[in-house]
Amino acid sequence: MNLKHISLFLFVGTAGSLTGCSSPKEPAAPPVAATTPPTAAPKEPIDELFDAATACVENGKVNRGCDGYAKLSAFVNQQRREPALVGKLVTQAEGKDAARRALSLTLLARPFPEEGDTAARLLALLKTESDPNVKADLLEALTPRSAPGVAEVALELLTAAPEPALRAAAARLLGSKAHERLAESAKPALLKALREDQAPAVRRQAATSLGGLTYAEALPDLVKALDDQLVAPSATFALARFKDNPAAFDAIWTRVEAGTKDGRVSLPLLASLRLLEDHSKFDKKKARKTLEKLLKPMKKLADSGDQTAQTAIKLVERNIDRLDGKTTTDSVPVPMGAKPAPTSAAQ
Repeated sequence: MNLKHISLFLFVGTAGSLTGCSSPKEPAAPPVAATTPPTAAPKEPIDELFDAATACVENGKVNRGCDGYAKLSAFVNQQRREPALVGKLVTQAEGKDAARRALSLTLLARPFPEEGDTAARLLALLKTESDPNVKADLLEALTPRSAPGVAEVALELLTAAPEPALRAAAARLLGSKAHERLAESAKPALLKALREDQAPAVRRQAATSLGGLTYAEALPDLVKALDDQLVAPSATFALARFKDNPAAFDAIWTRVEAGTKDGRVSLPLLASLRLLEDHSKFDKKKARKTLEKLLKPMKKLADSGDQTAQTAIKLVERNIDRLDGKTTTDSVPVPMGAKPAPTSAAQ
């Protein structure tokens, strides 16, 4: 390189420095603020209890003796007067989680002080549900509460549903106080179910509902049902509800008196005697004497190892104690048949 080239190089370099042609520095990026991952909202106590209770559901059925369900049920009982509670239960029933639906519908089979639009929402679910087991659960949840159209849907299911569980649930709903507005139209359908339905569970529930409605035209069929071992417990308690009807009283009492010969009296008959004490034909002294006569042949059966006789003795002794004005706290398990419908929702 000669002197001319060196001079040119130095000139260009100096000019570049003076005119600021060098590459400018990039401005520093603003500091990035540290981000905290979003935290999930804390669960409400009822949600945590629902989570734990899902282990109590198997094949759509709730094990009510399960600890998780017991805790959830106790919480609902404690909070039952909270206006928002029943809405939360219905929201669970409207969801897609099968276990939570089963739990919520089981809990909703009781009335609440603040019902809101509960019945209407449950009826909407019933009309769109295809699973017969869930539909039966929805009928159970609708039994203590009334809304336009509920009883009509139940009446249709009682007469046309192919599934016995659905027909039985419909029969129970139609015998409830919440739906007595349609009782007159329901009575003939319930009587037909008692006479003709092939499923014992449906006949049992029809008998219970007819007793709750004290439908006089059903008396001959209820008396006849006392000889049907699969329906007799429900028929017994149904007849005992006809407090002013001599035929209903005689149907039960003559069978109790017949047992003084051999000690064989059905447990539901013995358990139903407390319902007869308000009947106009009930004679306290005569009843006590008959019960004492029952004990001797029953004790012979019990001594031979008859376990039913052993339970019967306990029931007879409890009846005698009650007639004598004594109170007892121990319970005696008795096959009750179908369960009576609950009362309507508390206001």
